[in-house]
Amino acid sequence: MYASEFTTDLFQPTYPNARFGDWEFRNIVTGGDRGYWGELYGMRQISILTGPSVEGNSSWMSMAAVELQSQEIGIRTAHGNVVVLGLGMGWAAINMAVRDEVNRVTVVDINSDVINLIKNCGIFDQIPEASRNKLEIVEGNALTWRPDHNVDTLLADIWLKLVEPEKFDQARRMQDNIQADQVYVWGQEPEILRLCRARRGREVIPDRALIDTVVMDDIGLPLMLPDWPDFGERLVEMGNWWGRENDAF
Repeated sequence: MYASEFTTDLFQPTYPNARFGDWEFRNIVTGGDRGYWGELYGMRQISILTGPSVEGNSSWMSMAAVELQSQEIGIRTAHGNVVVLGLGMGWAAINMAVRDEVNRVTVVDINSDVINLIKNCGIFDQIPEASRNKLEIVEGNALTWRPDHNVDTLLADIWLKLVEPEKFDQARRMQDNIQADQVYVWGQEPEILRLCRARRGREVIPDRALIDTVVMDDIGLPLMLPDWPDFGERLVEMGNWWGRENDAF
């Protein structure tokens, strides 16, 4: 049974059906959608970005509930000078740029076709000029790019799947180059839960002390975390849905 129609107060751009090179925006109708924290929502038309991967043509991002909720912590905690590694549909960059707490947003993406698709469709033109002026897109490799200014917030999102074996090694490499004060890695919650279970067993509901120990000692990145009192319970529910294909869960 659906909990409700999915809604968010974060800005959702309008995406046309459009293509540049091998990359494409498409709008599809879906009857239901599982959120990041396990809720089942009724849905409407959603937009997706498809493009090439080692698995063929894949959906790299969408405006589905799981995608939006899985980046929300990073967006809502962003401040100062922000770097976003991976342009995707431009959604995270836009929602950081409209925040008063954010001064500058630099987006780094290796794929010129994705950059041109965003530009040709005028995705950034949908936000106020003052916010739009904070945005800069740089064509570059997220694994080697280095800033020429201090970075307060780093959001890393270059991966196809929530759980990928090299994700956190790559994230640490990015942070070594950028030295941000705080970091959000897309898909960090499954890794936090996996490591909590490695320390305390599969039945554990992580408390904040355990989560902080895992982040500091096992992950070794200044991850952005919410102050929700039920964060541990949410991690477990998230893992029930989005960790099922990974043996570590």
